[in-house]
Amino acid sequence: QDTYSKRFIPVTSIARVASIGDQKFEVITNNRTFAFRAESDADRNEWMRTLQQMVDERKFKGLNRISLFQLATGALDSVDKCGLLELRGFKNKLYVVVAGDKVFLYKNAEDYRQGIGITYIEMNVGNVKDVDRRGFDLTTPYRIFSFSADSDQEKDEWVEAMQQSIAEALSNSEVAEKIWSVEANQFCADCGSPKPDWASVNLCVVICKRCAGEHRGLGPSITKVRSLKMDRKVWTEELIELFCKVGNCVANQFWAANVPPSEAIHTASRSQERRHFLVAKYKEGKYRRYHPLFGNQEELNKALCATVTTSDLAETQSLVFCGAEVSCFSGDPNFPNPIALAEQAGQKLQMEFLLHNKNSEIPRVEAGSSEEKHYSVILPSVTHNGFLFKTPSMAKLVHERKSREEFSRRWCTLNDSIFSYYENDRNAVPNGEIKMEEIVCLVNNPPDAHGFESTFEVYIESERLYLFGLDKVEAIRKWVKSIAKSFVHPRADELLSHDFERIGRLQYKGGLNLERAKEGWFALTQSTLYAIFEDSDKEEALHLKKLQELSIEDEEEKISQYRQLLSILPVVNRATVKALINHLYRYTQCMYLEVPTLSFLLVDKQEMRKQQDEITAIIKMRIAGSSSGPQQAGDFICTVYLEEKKTEAEQHIKIPATMTAEELTFEILDRRKIVMKEKEYWSCFEVNEREEAERPLHYSEKVLPILHDLGTDSFLVVKKQLSMENMLIYLASRVGDSKHGMMKFREERNLLGLGLSTGFHDRYFILNHSCLRLYKEVRTLKQRMPAVENSHRPEKEWPVKNLKVYLGIKKKLRPPSCWGFTVFYENEKHEKQQWYLCCDTQMELREWFATFLHVQNGGNVWPSESSKVRASRTQQDSRLGNISLIPLRGNENEMRNSVAAFAADPLTVRLREGGASLRAQVRTSHVALSLLIQRGLHGNWGALRMCASPLIQSSPSTAKPTAAAKQ
Repeated sequence: QDTYSKRFIPVTSIARVASIGDQKFEVITNNRTFAFRAESDADRNEWMRTLQQMVDERKFKGLNRISLFQLATGALDSVDKCGLLELRGFKNKLYVVVAGDKVFLYKNAEDYRQGIGITYIEMNVGNVKDVDRRGFDLTTPYRIFSFSADSDQEKDEWVEAMQQSIAEALSNSEVAEKIWSVEANQFCADCGSPKPDWASVNLCVVICKRCAGEHRGLGPSITKVRSLKMDRKVWTEELIELFCKVGNCVANQFWAANVPPSEAIHTASRSQERRHFLVAKYKEGKYRRYHPLFGNQEELNKALCATVTTSDLAETQSLVFCGAEVSCFSGDPNFPNPIALAEQAGQKLQMEFLLHNKNSEIPRVEAGSSEEKHYSVILPSVTHNGFLFKTPSMAKLVHERKSREEFSRRWCTLNDSIFSYYENDRNAVPNGEIKMEEIVCLVNNPPDAHGFESTFEVYIESERLYLFGLDKVEAIRKWVKSIAKSFVHPRADELLSHDFERIGRLQYKGGLNLERAKEGWFALTQSTLYAIFEDSDKEEALHLKKLQELSIEDEEEKISQYRQLLSILPVVNRATVKALINHLYRYTQCMYLEVPTLSFLLVDKQEMRKQQDEITAIIKMRIAGSSSGPQQAGDFICTVYLEEKKTEAEQHIKIPATMTAEELTFEILDRRKIVMKEKEYWSCFEVNEREEAERPLHYSEKVLPILHDLGTDSFLVVKKQLSMENMLIYLASRVGDSKHGMMKFREERNLLGLGLSTGFHDRYFILNHSCLRLYKEVRTLKQRMPAVENSHRPEKEWPVKNLKVYLGIKKKLRPPSCWGFTVFYENEKHEKQQWYLCCDTQMELREWFATFLHVQNGGNVWPSESSKVRASRTQQDSRLGNISLIPLRGNENEMRNSVAAFAADPLTVRLREGGASLRAQVRTSHVALSLLIQRGLHGNWGALRMCASPLIQSSPSTAKPTAAAKQ
């Protein structure tokens, strides 16, 4: 039976029910009559009795006639989007309504008003996907709905509305219901819309979705926006209680105490009106109720320290957002700040409010807000027009190359600070517009980044991305210069003189005030970032490659900078630094103590001498090692299992850099005295327990890089490869180097950050020496010919060299058969994808896997003369030493037992002779700091690294030291 109905009739629309003959009855509404036939008279009577009973109950309760989606979602205000769309399978356009967590389909707008529809789709099982320029699919487990919109922009709006509906369906209303229990929280604090499901956790206001979008534009230092239904982790019991105590009522008594009716916004206000109002309300504090102590910093801080020990949250809010410092000194060393005072007083809600506003920016009315600063000056009027190729706007960054087929030719004009694009040069109504004041960033892509020779991207404030392209480099350059000149503020004109890759405005924090974000203009040219900051009209150049080395070298200038920084320190901090410096100066100058003697102030003499002896021994060993020749790379010790993962099957093996999978296999077999018989194919497997899959390593594959990439849920095991003989027979008998056929395909998709997956679907695959292609439909022999193949673009395509194929699929995915692969793909940018393939039989599985091995290894699947490897495998590379490094697997005891087997290692002997252990070398204590003072390193990481270089060489990790390690 079909899950989706042909029609639905709300009971509220039914006037009466009547019998019209054998097994038939009719349902009469205000504007039409529907006839039905049951299987028997008894069934008909039962249907009539039930329907009439429902109609009578509605009349008795006196309910007005409302449509089904009103009943399901509460009110007309909950409609997110409605309008006409084409749906595949229907001759005429349908009237589609996105409301809450459902999508409703009606024949026309009149049926929508009457509430008589076709069907509705529960979006908790839906997924939306772009198909082409104007088309998109709404996929459910039961049916795929293929829609087409009238324009690219309209399609983007529909896709976004349906994605929001999916998010609504997958959300949890428990937190929202608790917060809505307070009447004032049932309406948006800014525009008054009912049932707001977003909130600003630091301002303690509940807001609607449209206002939440504008709140985000203010930045996290002013308002931290969270969803009541989706951001479950942030909503602690204390935060929910705080919203019930403060909420919209108390918050607006402070923030909206003086709002003129002419400046207030309402539910129908446009985005620009909301933005202006929210900037004035929260960023500038234009309508707030000023505290009597406003402007007196010392008194504000004292009042805050006193208030946080009480339950008066409204007073705390007024003090904080009128300038009281959340981290001010309370005067009590035991409870040095307001947060500590609130904790000591047991005021959990006060603590919660202060913690969320620890770094909040205090509202301040400046000489023109940032918005006015950028656009109070009339931007230059630039005119330009011509054809461009455009992709549909996106909500995500472009990570993959876009082919030419994904672009559509559009007539584009730039006039009066508005960029418009039309279907063609004869249309008068644009498909969409981009206002210059909404542009955040303009990107000039490198050549051939996408299907056209030159492309550029435009990012706007509503978090949409537009991609345009042409094959004419000069034409694109003119477009980029014209758009840049139109949206860059006149005071930042100097940036236009550079051959920039990116240009736009960014929030930044710098100088002495790191709490308040400012907005500046930036242009990126190769490795140089040109900037014009908010408080300066002069261009500054930042050389990004030198950021790690930027410092002042001139001694006099350096001292001058220190003096300037010390002079602007707060009184308490400056006094602390002064006391410390004077204390050290008295010891070094007045008491004639030298630096080595001074270092003993931090640690005792015995510990100091012990550490110094150890480092001296290490340096001597380095010198001794270098005198006999250059220091060589070492072997790694790891655990490999034989046949299965058991303690008794463990083997601890030294893995040199040149060891192959075949050499490792023979090493394990020799240790267990296992003789390889004819027709036995022993291999080394990489096993991934989390994915329940394994991959036989190619016999020539180097083992060491694989070990470095293994996760905690992966290991190596040597066992027989039972299917190798059948695969070799298949490869010897087949014709050609490619394979094609149907397989079940399932892709891991990240749906709204929830990591949801789709089901298995039949797809057609073609595998050749260079790539794996996926098609929705079966390709015929004629279509697979090279000349015709170009006209049938595959749905997906992956280079074979970037694929890793594992045998097996996780059981929790419920694969249609047990003969499957898990495939991992990683491109040059290290972006990873994962999907699953299922075959109908074991024979098909072997054939596909054999073909993968064949094309990935140039036809060399299995060595022809394995015995040669046995003879040569013990011949180490002359360039390598025999230094044994720490184990990669096992606990501390297992590591110690593993290393014991290699006690003759020269480095181990040297360490014993020097009286230094490996653990002593890496001890991080006050002693290390003392030595730094004594040797005059003073934070020089290069010198510290030189002292510890033997230890660094012995470590299997090549990662840079963390900041904590440097300290």
